[in-house]
Amino acid sequence: MFYEKIKGVEEAANAAKKRNAGIEMEYYLSLNEPIKVSQERHKRFREYLDGGVKYDYMNAACAWFIGGKIGEMIEDPIEFEFYQDIVDFVHKRYKLK
Repeated sequence: MFYEKIKGVEEAANAAKKRNAGIEMEYYLSLNEPIKVSQERHKRFREYLDGGVKYDYMNAACAWFIGGKIGEMIEDPIEFEFYQDIVDFVHKRYKLK
């Protein structure tokens, strides 16, 4: 999610599957360092979530990185939607959006 040159999750998903590995799900509300992809964070996180369905890693082991306090997600309607999506993903009921 944080690397400007990386587009999409298919390559990482295929590499993880080949190695019987899981995926790290990354999302950030705020970070102290400048990141060039910060304006794309919603789009990129949606790709992560959708990739769980498309590439079948929603059923694999997933580590989670949330930059910021997850409780802040309930205060903003857009962030709250992503919060609900995380809950659905963890419970394996997330659907493509």
